[in-house]
Amino acid sequence: MSHGTYLNQLIINEKNNLSLILSQDIINYEEAFNSVNCIIDLKFLSNYTDVDSIYIDIKKFIKYYILAVDSRDNGYDKINVEQIYRKLSRLDNTQKLQLLEFFKRELKKSEYIDEISDCEKWINKTKEALCWDNFSLKNLILYLGLVSSRNLGTLTITFVIIIAFTFLITLPAPHPQMETIQAEFINISDSDFRNRVLNIIILFLDFENKLDIKPLNTFGVILLGAIKVIYITVFINYFWKKIVEQIKIVD
Repeated sequence: MSHGTYLNQLIINEKNNLSLILSQDIINYEEAFNSVNCIIDLKFLSNYTDVDSIYIDIKKFIKYYILAVDSRDNGYDKINVEQIYRKLSRLDNTQKLQLLEFFKRELKKSEYIDEISDCEKWINKTKEALCWDNFSLKNLILYLGLVSSRNLGTLTITFVIIIAFTFLITLPAPHPQMETIQAEFINISDSDFRNRVLNIIILFLDFENKLDIKPLNTFGVILLGAIKVIYITVFINYFWKKIVEQIKIVD
């Protein structure tokens, strides 16, 4: 018997075992979870080509895992979100995202509120990876919004990067023909560097001011437009997430 045939026979045997477990009047979900976990591992080991079948198995794995944890004694009834994510390691990012969203829904049904927050972190990481899988300007902006919304620290870093980039494109060009943006700042500081930075911060914070920054050509329009879109995407995304989190806490 070849190695592949042997593994396929083990998969069939374990499927029969799972059917037997699920046919009992009182289902032992710990055994069901272990059985479907074994089936998935055997399929991965045998380089199983039916991806849809593995996808369905992992959905069962998630459901049985939550039901198994529900039946455990006090102190052992904790959901390990990372364990679920590790089980998705061999799937592509699109499938990972779909299964993580399914996991999140199942957690919500069982009222595992704290674990939902952990699951959302893995969802965001997978979304970030998807942005690089299908790279485009739109996905780059989406990626910046996802990364910056992780916490206040990443939001601050993103804001500093936006200010630094704006600072560079508003610097005088070596030759008039190279000018893409014309900037006239108000005088706040004796230091040209500090004055330019403070003016850019005022520009983004939208204080009433007499700043005059305008594009001189098509490239200038694209640059300013991209900066504004990224800025709006990053900050609206961050504060929207915080509002949603507060609503969940109130609920």
